[in-house]
Amino acid sequence: MIPSSTQSTDNPREGSWFWPITGYGTRLVCDCSGRLRHSKSLDLDKVSEVVLFRPDKEVPFGFLFTASEFAPAFERTPCWFGGRIIALRLVATADPSRMGLGNPNRGNLLCASLGFNADGLGDIVIDCLDLQKGGTFHMEPVPAWAIPSGAAKSQASVILDLLPAAQAGIMLGRRLAIGQTAVDWQALAAVMATMSEFAFSRLAQQASEDTKLASAFARSCAGDVWLKHGLTALSAWTRAREAWPTRHQIGTELDDIATAGLHSAYLSIGHKFNAAARRSVVPRFKAAVLATARDEGVYLIEWIAYYRSIKADKIIIYSNNNTDGSDELLRLFADAEIITWISSTMAVGTPAQSKAYGHALGISPILLDFEWVLIVDLDEFFCFDCSLFSSLKDYINWQEFKNVDAIPLHWLIFGSNGEYTRREQGVLDRFPICLPYIDMHVKTMCRPRLFMQSHPHVPVCDERTAPIVRSSNSDLLAHQFGGGVESTYQTPLAERAWINHYFYKSAEELILKWSRNRGNGVSSTSSELQLPLNIAENYIRQHTAPDNLLDTRIQACAPRLADEVANLLAIPGVAGAYEAVKQGYTAKVTSARAALLNPPAPHLGGSAADLMARLFRATSQAGPPAGSSVEEGT
Repeated sequence: MIPSSTQSTDNPREGSWFWPITGYGTRLVCDCSGRLRHSKSLDLDKVSEVVLFRPDKEVPFGFLFTASEFAPAFERTPCWFGGRIIALRLVATADPSRMGLGNPNRGNLLCASLGFNADGLGDIVIDCLDLQKGGTFHMEPVPAWAIPSGAAKSQASVILDLLPAAQAGIMLGRRLAIGQTAVDWQALAAVMATMSEFAFSRLAQQASEDTKLASAFARSCAGDVWLKHGLTALSAWTRAREAWPTRHQIGTELDDIATAGLHSAYLSIGHKFNAAARRSVVPRFKAAVLATARDEGVYLIEWIAYYRSIKADKIIIYSNNNTDGSDELLRLFADAEIITWISSTMAVGTPAQSKAYGHALGISPILLDFEWVLIVDLDEFFCFDCSLFSSLKDYINWQEFKNVDAIPLHWLIFGSNGEYTRREQGVLDRFPICLPYIDMHVKTMCRPRLFMQSHPHVPVCDERTAPIVRSSNSDLLAHQFGGGVESTYQTPLAERAWINHYFYKSAEELILKWSRNRGNGVSSTSSELQLPLNIAENYIRQHTAPDNLLDTRIQACAPRLADEVANLLAIPGVAGAYEAVKQGYTAKVTSARAALLNPPAPHLGGSAADLMARLFRATSQAGPPAGSSVEEGT
């Protein structure tokens, strides 16, 4: 396929080097922004040359190298990784003197686009599906004097050494595990990109169970967070699951995982490798509940007690920047092994919730011990038809009579019940009135080993994974858990299972909620009211709406909730910490209410703040609406 040349190295032990020439007679180059291009000429002031290394004529792989500091910056799509060395599959064509250059594991091909800019540079398209003139390349042997030396030559030697072992998968693991020094990561990553999915998965499983091998990968690429923090933790955890601590601290060094994977694309070969290692874990328990919380201490006890009452095996709570004293409450519960608590420190501007989900589904091994995870907030409670099911796990067992990987659960949104201030009763008792419809928004229960990240409403899997999705009634649904931000499913249901969403609560609780950073909003230091106008208008509307409905079905889901609350309060130190949290709440809500009613400048007429201030100033306060009963199964 490749013409021989006395000018180019053609030694099986050293490999061969070539200049790829497109069907238009142009050379592959890298422009000064790091983007792969093709050029009519080689002006080294504007571009750096690209050479292709082929280890052996019998091996259908080649490796693109750049000869300068610039790297082929392939777009971060699910099928390509950028870097100084790009692995390619060499594709035979009808013309034995030409070949296609494709992704190692897919049909995607490189293709030179016709048309050049003012610098004589043309684009390279990376996702062509068939060979055409611009997608076939002639390999011009590199003269001996031009063959790369230094780092490139050393990296080529690593490729020659590791490539045969990589094709067997587990053999590469054995080679790396016995090494004492770091292997060049660019070369190792390029070799790993040529592995079949089966061999890649076997190697990942091996690394998940072998701390030496996991350390070898982390040592070779210390800058990859999924290897340094994810794979090493996973391999250590697989040997000591029972002894894994119930309190963890994660810092700003992991802030980047907040956005990684949200579009179904792995950001590095290490990201993909760690995900494959996680998929190999066999869970021991049925169901965990995952939540994020900030300054929600007054709701913690009831929420934790509820999920313990419906038999969740594990409760995992991420929190950040708490100022209401709830850190002490979370610490006490974690030390008593009631929950696992991960406290996150992050830079201003980091989406707190996405960072938590990225850590839980991509770095921390804890969720891998559970077949299922329910991802909810502290104002969301999983409910089920108590005439059919006795617990969360009982409901899951019913769903598992059919193949299923993810279950979207629709919201019933509960209103303010006409209340202005928080009372000592729990949320479930204070707000039995829901809006007269089932909301299309969902929260999702899923198998954590199959997903890499999560949006607030739906988790995200890579583009090769096609999870089986069923409704809360077990009807088959379309999979929409890719890189989009879908948050709704049509045909809302609240029959077999659903989520009670206590979104509004009392007026003062709403004001306090929107005076702090919420959910997936970026971390900031502002305490100003951030209430959107549409939510303020909806709040006013539902506050005394006559058509709201009484729905108390949740009471039957956790009949021993009061006993569980008492058990939590009996844990040494918890009662005192809870009193301190309530005092903190009182101080904060007093301040927030005063800022609303006595602003330094008048509220803009018709603004959210103006609407809520007028609500508080109302001389007559409506009592809770009578409502009407919601029949079971509606």
